[in-house]
Amino acid sequence: MNLIELLDRPIAFHRPFVELGLGISGALFLSQSLYWSRRTNASGYFYKTQDEWEAETGMSRREQETARKKLKSLGILEEKKQGVPCRVFYRINDEKLLQLLSQKESEKQQKPVCTNAPNQYGGMSQTRMAENDTLDCTNAPSSDGGSVQTKTETTHRLPETTNKKIVSKSRLENSELPEQLNTVAWGQWLDYRAKVKKPFKTARGERRAMNELIKLSQGDQTLQQRIVDQSIDFEWIGLFELKSSRGGYQAKPMANQIGAADADYSRPEGF
Repeated sequence: MNLIELLDRPIAFHRPFVELGLGISGALFLSQSLYWSRRTNASGYFYKTQDEWEAETGMSRREQETARKKLKSLGILEEKKQGVPCRVFYRINDEKLLQLLSQKESEKQQKPVCTNAPNQYGGMSQTRMAENDTLDCTNAPSSDGGSVQTKTETTHRLPETTNKKIVSKSRLENSELPEQLNTVAWGQWLDYRAKVKKPFKTARGERRAMNELIKLSQGDQTLQQRIVDQSIDFEWIGLFELKSSRGGYQAKPMANQIGAADADYSRPEGF
């Protein structure tokens, strides 16, 4: 077996996407999204699961979510949910992408180009490692033996690393979120609870509800989204197990979720 047989099929990676502030992961996600958007119907929407994204790009669930968030904030990526079970469909806003790329290209063309003049000694000048990637253009040293003008170097401060939460309203840190949790669905659930003035008062209470949602869905993130959507659609305070029946779905309350702070966390009457 040779090396070629061990390699997987290569995927496209467009280097200019990095300059949009997406980073390597965001640029990779956008490159693969652009590939699939050219191979779908006239609407431009295509469907792909988290597992399929990981198989094609090697990106983890959190890397995917971070890339999607950046792309949506720039207006490049459009998403919609449809179907039963609920699926996320993606589409690239070509007009917005072209606008941002053209803007970056214009900014590059407006930057001055530094050129090195020959030194006064006629020999090769000694080079050294640059301390940063931005140097101000300066005049070449004069040939009259005068003092040599030094280059002005500007040091740019690197952006500080932030610990921004994946779920903004969560009382738990990113490291405390279970791997099986659908963070998008959970964020929607926390937003809804805040709107109806029933937020979780403690991290312990939120963690218990989170674990119960995973238990009800048996770790299925698609089912978690459906459970959350059901409770929001019917304006319930609690989360309930989905069960098919002739009339639609029947709800089974989360057994360990009823407490003093959630006294109305029971099955709605008449459902």
